[in-house]
Amino acid sequence: MKQIKGFIYCGFRGWESIRRWWLIDSSLVFRAWRKKFSNFKLQTSKRKLEAGSLRSDFLLSTLKRYPSQEFSISDLRSSISSEILSPKYTLVTLILILTSLFSLKTTAQEFHSCKISESESTKYNQLQRLKSLPQITGYDVKSYRLDVQLDPNISYISGSVDVFFEVEADSLNQIKLLLSDSMQVDSVIYDGSSLNYSHLNRTITIDLPQPIYALSMDSIRVFYQGAPISGGLGTFAQDTIPGGGEMIWTLSQPYGASDWWPCKDDLYDKADSVEIAVTTPLAYKVATNGLRKSIDTLGTDHRYTYKTKYPITTYLIAVAVGNYQFFEEYYQLGSDSLLMEHFLFPNETLSQSNNPIGPWLQLYDSLFGEYPFINEKYGHASFTRGGGMEHQTMSFMTGYGGELIAHELVHQWFGDKVTCSSWQDLWLNEGFATYFTGLTYEFNVVHDSFYWPNVRNYWEQASLQFPDEALFRTDTSDVSSLFNQVVYQKGAMFLHMLRWVCGDSAFFAGIKNYANDPAFEYGFASTADLKSHLESASGKNLNEFFKDWFYGKGFPIYTSTWSQSDGELRMNIEQLPSHPSVYFFNIPLPYQLHSGNWDSTIVLNPTFSNQQFSLNISRAIDSISFDPDGWVLAQHDVITSLDQLKKRSEVQVKVYPNPFQNTLTLEGVQNGALINLYDANSRLIDQWYKKEDRLDFQDLSKGMYYIQIEDKEGMISYPIIKQ
Repeated sequence: MKQIKGFIYCGFRGWESIRRWWLIDSSLVFRAWRKKFSNFKLQTSKRKLEAGSLRSDFLLSTLKRYPSQEFSISDLRSSISSEILSPKYTLVTLILILTSLFSLKTTAQEFHSCKISESESTKYNQLQRLKSLPQITGYDVKSYRLDVQLDPNISYISGSVDVFFEVEADSLNQIKLLLSDSMQVDSVIYDGSSLNYSHLNRTITIDLPQPIYALSMDSIRVFYQGAPISGGLGTFAQDTIPGGGEMIWTLSQPYGASDWWPCKDDLYDKADSVEIAVTTPLAYKVATNGLRKSIDTLGTDHRYTYKTKYPITTYLIAVAVGNYQFFEEYYQLGSDSLLMEHFLFPNETLSQSNNPIGPWLQLYDSLFGEYPFINEKYGHASFTRGGGMEHQTMSFMTGYGGELIAHELVHQWFGDKVTCSSWQDLWLNEGFATYFTGLTYEFNVVHDSFYWPNVRNYWEQASLQFPDEALFRTDTSDVSSLFNQVVYQKGAMFLHMLRWVCGDSAFFAGIKNYANDPAFEYGFASTADLKSHLESASGKNLNEFFKDWFYGKGFPIYTSTWSQSDGELRMNIEQLPSHPSVYFFNIPLPYQLHSGNWDSTIVLNPTFSNQQFSLNISRAIDSISFDPDGWVLAQHDVITSLDQLKKRSEVQVKVYPNPFQNTLTLEGVQNGALINLYDANSRLIDQWYKKEDRLDFQDLSKGMYYIQIEDKEGMISYPIIKQ
């Protein structure tokens, strides 16, 4: 039955992968600068936030300074008939599905949401490295008010942005905002008067008529327009909706907000609140952050106004305008009810968007604490980029696969409520979302726990493809390495190992405390903040663990050997780091002992390579398995009895250098010996009979491999790494 179940699962997952593959887009990442926002402490509760943003009276009075503006959009509408999938594409799809079914073993090991990292980064390699955005200091943004005009038939935006701020410097003579040079600034208004400004090198520099002094509150309005250049993950896109019609959507991660609206685009200043007003032709609906305040009819247009009263960073502010079906419903979470909004394409159904969301809301509410934006909403809005994006209170989605829904939902806690304070710590967003999506399988919530080992194995195998990379990202301008499987899958495995080291109770307590720490909830946090909470919950010093596994590159490679006599089990554990940045990876290692129908798990904690252990085991051991439950990220050789190795070890075999670049030398092996080359997944990729000591691997891709030697003396294998 399980085989049939796995067969059906693989066919479905194969089709889902094929479907998303067609929708993958690109992204571009700028270097982020971290500013330690030491004076940010959220003193108000979520209930107070519901009543209004800080200093709301001041904001309202400031708005009254400006003359009212009425906007209208030319009624340019085009009708596009939906295209039925042609027979040639149907044939291609059928072939691909059949191919996936014949690849049962491989497909069943692949966790589908792990493809999220690929869909978010596939075309990053095509993009150039960019310099970091200019860093803006001197003031703290309290609120933004966007008032823009959008017509899905035209890739264009016009309108104004109000910035309400508090001065942090001793005095402020200029205000700076970021806006792409491709956009046009029409005017800047301050206290009812136009100001002089310049717009160069992506920076709007505004000269104030007189200095504004520390702790003063003030505001400024910028009128602008233009056709935003689509970069990054899309930034600003006009596209055709499946099922008919046009749409516009934005996606600003990581620094694309200033590509389409003027703002202080950074990772250290969240606005306390944001109001978004979008004027668009009557045929279209608007999905964005926060609660809808009003829909006003202005001739041939509607004006949608939304407001969020929770702190929000610029890259999580987004707008989608299109020919949507709109649904809303409520979910009960404890004593509160949560509004859920769905903006779906004409060919989509409500059951696709909402089917699994309830049980996962309950799960994450219990693991992390109350849903972070309970006083506003959560929502899904379909868009055409591919994958998903966790915009605060409104995730943009391409399709509604279960893992994608769970992944973006987790981000509401990790990414939105608590945001990484630097792109070097991006794993705090993506590793968390990947790991806790996987736990829906382990905990058997909607997803079948039968596939949990496959999920875990996929994380490990994906991570093993990067023997020379660290989870900590040193160069955030290299976008091809920022949004890759190290951040997603190795990030998930890092959390899994922390759970192993700390223990379940301490791990989940530490995670919950981290998500609700008043020092950075609704703000920004670093890896050091997470470490501190896990140490407090577990009572363990995690300095060495983070040094090895977070800052260190690669992973350990283990070769374990054993022998048994007179009731004594002797084991030798050899560790070879995949990269010299780590001398020795410290982590407890589980081994499962087998004797007939009996088995038992032991945990050994080696502190140096080739450490030997002696245990009193009366049963005759048949075999030993390394890490049967998949807690440790490691490459490990087949565990062999020392007695079996005795004959082979009498022959001195040398394999060097290891790691190597293009050639490997093999000494102590007679010509004519059978050489098998396996990849990290133990798949045979080449086989030949030895003719010379020097082996040419110039055409071999970088990564982890096994070379197996078989001759009259026996058989032995060695892990090798090509750099």
